[in-house]
Amino acid sequence: MLNKGRLWYAIPIAHRLNWRKNDMNKKNAWGKLILASSLALSLVASAITPHPAKAAADTVTLAKLATVTPAQQAAFIQTAAATARTVATQYRLYPSVMIAQAVLESHYGTSQLALPPNNNLFGIKGDYNGASVDMPTQEWDKDKNQMVTVTEKFKKYPDLLSSFNDNGNKLRNGVSWDAGYYAGTWVENTTSYKDATKALTGKYATAPTYGDTLNDLIQRWDLTQYDAAVAPSNQVAYVTAGAGATVYTSYSDNRQPTGGTLKLGTAWRVTNTATRLDGQVFYQVAHNQWISAGDTSTTAPTTVTPANTVIYVANRTGAAVYNTYTAGRQATGRVLPYASAWRATSVAKLATGETLYQVGTNNWLRSQDIAATKPNVPGPVEKTAYQYATNDVLTITQRGGAALYQGLTSQTTGRTLAQGSRWQVSRTAFATDGSIWYQVATGQWVSAAAGTLASGTSTVKERGIVRTHSTTPIMTGTGQLTQRTLAPNTRWQYFAKKKAFGLIWVQVATDQWITGPTLTTE
Repeated sequence: MLNKGRLWYAIPIAHRLNWRKNDMNKKNAWGKLILASSLALSLVASAITPHPAKAAADTVTLAKLATVTPAQQAAFIQTAAATARTVATQYRLYPSVMIAQAVLESHYGTSQLALPPNNNLFGIKGDYNGASVDMPTQEWDKDKNQMVTVTEKFKKYPDLLSSFNDNGNKLRNGVSWDAGYYAGTWVENTTSYKDATKALTGKYATAPTYGDTLNDLIQRWDLTQYDAAVAPSNQVAYVTAGAGATVYTSYSDNRQPTGGTLKLGTAWRVTNTATRLDGQVFYQVAHNQWISAGDTSTTAPTTVTPANTVIYVANRTGAAVYNTYTAGRQATGRVLPYASAWRATSVAKLATGETLYQVGTNNWLRSQDIAATKPNVPGPVEKTAYQYATNDVLTITQRGGAALYQGLTSQTTGRTLAQGSRWQVSRTAFATDGSIWYQVATGQWVSAAAGTLASGTSTVKERGIVRTHSTTPIMTGTGQLTQRTLAPNTRWQYFAKKKAFGLIWVQVATDQWITGPTLTTE
């Protein structure tokens, strides 16, 4: 009967204990646990108040619910987890959901239906190999929008393992008219246990809050820890994450950072490996200390040792900076200039034979780009080039950005102009080696191949006379010097005019063009 929101049961507790301890000793560990729990509970039996927002599932049978201490609850869950893991794995279900169902349906194994000789943890109706028991139960009446009491026939199992197996078989193989009735609970059809509990609501139980109640139990008892396959291990994990490996209290959904971080390059003995149903893998490195496998490598390819030495950039085009030393490292876009000095704090040696030096947080240099002694630094050699004043805007299109050079030399400044950035161009230079350059700051140049000018390129057919006022180089249509020049104060017929490289050009012969501020047209 209902009394002020409490569930009271007409069956006395003594009736629930009307079986012999000697008989239970013949049962499995489940029976021993339930016997011990029931004897203890008989001393403290009383009514409990259901959660007002989450009615009990429809298969909770009417027997006076005893107060179960936290220790007894934990003991039931620990014992239930061992069987739930085995059965749920067999049927590709969530152990956490199965344990929560057992807790909710049986009141931590203490309901009369759950106790011997019934052994029905999940409130499954019908008969098991012909065995059944009639009991009053609470079910959700959609028309009345409330729980109502009815008498139903429930399965009677020889032991609790059979109860777990029958529940797993039911969820995996469905009902007589629909084998996929509970397909929403299968691991392969879900992303987490919450999808499974949602799929149970309205099907496994009529209570509309059934799934929410299961979720609360799963979170309260951290039951997702049982959703992982945990196996002993004796391997070594090497931290490869640039920021180190965060240490967690467990591998479950309820895991919390301990505040500790294992440093990059350090090695740790793994005692257990937990593989979760969602594919995540965690390694146990100490009691209640777990790290993500994604932050480590289990091979031993790398040794990282502390250092305190000065190294020099020996690559004349500069040393690219990488975000880590591992094979998957990425260039940061920063380039350290030739002959510059840097203090190395760590040295990483890889199985591939590569060696990298750490010169800052997440900043690593390859050994082939550096030297232990400062290289000779001859004065920068300027390229021989013709330079012309320009007034244009350059947009960097080169992937990864464009290196900035000191004058018309091969020596970089160590800076990179980001892809997509825009820069004012004041001069254009055509070097005798075929390279073309734009000046974007005093003494700082960038390759013309690294971007495009706002003025673009255009050509029109036009005839006229052009007069030179100084020695004028002849170039091809692509800006390459031909090693020929036109003498000053000479007149030439031109056949076309175009704009390119931020300058105005005229064509004086096939693929021969001239430009410059000292040209005048007639």
